[in-house]
Amino acid sequence: KDKMEKQTLKTIFLPIMLGFMLMVGTFTLLGLLVKETKADLPSNYADIVVRQQDGRITMRRITFTRQSISGLEALQKSGLNVVQSGGAVCSIDQLGCPIDNCFCACKGEPCAFWNYAHWQNNHWEAASGGAGEYTVTNGTIDGWAWGAWGTVPPSLTPEITATQLALTWLHTQQRPDGSFVGFGGNVGSTLDTLLAVAAANDNLAAWTSSSGNSMLDYLKTNGLSFASKSAAGAGKLVLGVAAARQEPHNFAGLDLVSSIQSHYSPTVGVYGTSNWDQAMSILGLVAAREKVPPVAINLLSERAVADGGWGYVIGGESDVDTTALVIQALIAAGQPTTLTAVVNGLAYIRRAQTADGGFATTPGELLGNTNSTALALQAFLAAGSVNFITASGTTPLSFLLKNQQGDGRFGWQIGNVGAELFATQQAIPALMGKPYPLVFHSTYLPIIQKN
Repeated sequence: KDKMEKQTLKTIFLPIMLGFMLMVGTFTLLGLLVKETKADLPSNYADIVVRQQDGRITMRRITFTRQSISGLEALQKSGLNVVQSGGAVCSIDQLGCPIDNCFCACKGEPCAFWNYAHWQNNHWEAASGGAGEYTVTNGTIDGWAWGAWGTVPPSLTPEITATQLALTWLHTQQRPDGSFVGFGGNVGSTLDTLLAVAAANDNLAAWTSSSGNSMLDYLKTNGLSFASKSAAGAGKLVLGVAAARQEPHNFAGLDLVSSIQSHYSPTVGVYGTSNWDQAMSILGLVAAREKVPPVAINLLSERAVADGGWGYVIGGESDVDTTALVIQALIAAGQPTTLTAVVNGLAYIRRAQTADGGFATTPGELLGNTNSTALALQAFLAAGSVNFITASGTTPLSFLLKNQQGDGRFGWQIGNVGAELFATQQAIPALMGKPYPLVFHSTYLPIIQKN
């Protein structure tokens, strides 16, 4: 009888327990699905543009899940150092006034304060109310500018917007020692970032790591070893240091220009062993305001192969990247744009333009890539040429803009998100219309020895 009762209870309660467990599992699964769905909800975004006193701009893209937020909340989400008093913004990134004297620069004439504006219909419109009352929705662009009444950030173009968003992403890749890890090793990648930041006229002093180290700090410690390994490395180091408005003849007590000369063979006019060695050395010397030996310039010009281009290996298969760098070097060294080698080199690059508007590594490839397109644009900019439109209406600039992802980084090809760091580094100078060298001359006074 006991056995029968136990079997009866088992028959009754087992289905109940199984049903309860199934119900719990179902609700647990539903909870996970709801949680996952909620997490996957697309965020709204807005862009915050801040014009500093010296004219530089900072741009931050923020995201939010609510339908709207206030302009003040948007500014606070930007990650910039914001000091406010009530609904008034006193300072942004240490520019402005203290919290207990929010309008310290507006006691008379001239009167300076943080102006608030909105980008609407392709121009800035001064805000009619405070940022705390303004509603920011998806796609809003808000602007802040320090100065007299009516001061606004510079007009936005797709290139400026893309550059600022790219810089924001790029800064997140900086390592604690101040370097960037990427193609060409840490020093090479750090120099690529330095050149991008300088081309965008961004504030290099703000590019410090979580440990307080800057790119220049890292280069002062590691740059000379990099320069000793190749002429291209030495030229690139001088190119980057000069772009950072530092003196390459005396960088951390070192004469970096001599590192270029250490790779030079005066009997034949050769720097290093490759076309990149020769071109980068010439660019570095021009950036350092040094005279480039004519024999070195002529030698590089004569190395073009039958198709009009240059390859990395002397006399080897040509490619767009090397050809574009060589053309920039020749023009920087004073060669005319009518020089046969330059004309033929530009024609070679033109043959590599693809239907998507970009440039491939070599002619005949179907898809362009960000790196080759950026270098090609710099070559044409150096030669004073204009943008090129394909039969479908695409251009190199439209190609680059289409390759940018939502967080600001650039992919290598459209639909192929690879090598984003290197692609982003090289895209920025082209977007800003800057060929190499990026020359910002400092004053160099040689040391005069007393007898």
